Amino acid sequence: MSRQQLLTTIRSMLIPPILPKALLFTIRFHGIARTPPTKRGRRGGKSAQASYSRAKQFLHCSLVNARSLLSRSHIVQHHIIENNLDFVAITESWLPVEGGDEILRGTCPAGYSGLHVPRTDRRGGGVAVIYRNTWYPSVNQPLRPKKTVEFRKTKSIDFNSFISVENISDSVSNMY
Repeated sequence: MSRQQLLTTIRSMLIPPILPKALLFTIRFHGIARTPPTKRGRRGGKSAQASYSRAKQFLHCSLVNARSLLSRSHIVQHHIIENNLDFVAITESWLPVEGGDEILRGTCPAGYSGLHVPRTDRRGGGVAVIYRNTWYPSVNQPLRPKKTVEFRKTKSIDFNSFISVENISDSVSNMY
């Protein structure tokens, strides 16, 4: 085999064959031509692979003073979806004791759940929490405030809920 034949053979193996334009357009249009991501630039090992597999590094939270969640449920829902929030604390939800769960469920976008503590002694008030379903809150006292503190017309309701993800837990309080 001559040197020229050897170089021609090597070049033909390195350069992919040229496809007709119509076929190439169809392949690109359907996304078949995309190459899968590589693991270049990443450290090896199980712990490194586990850290790269996490989709998020931070918890995205928001506080909303709703002043009647019933009339502003679509605004709250849009706010959650638009900002890709994980956890939303809502003050002045004004949800009634009877039927408040259904209203809150209607406010939660797909993939979210919620808890609320209505004000029972008079109209208005109440707090709620909407969270992504990947979080698992546990409420020790079923939807009753653990502690209520009056201080300069500020009312604090501690849900006594612990939100945990990957063995990390924290306590959440919502004040109004």
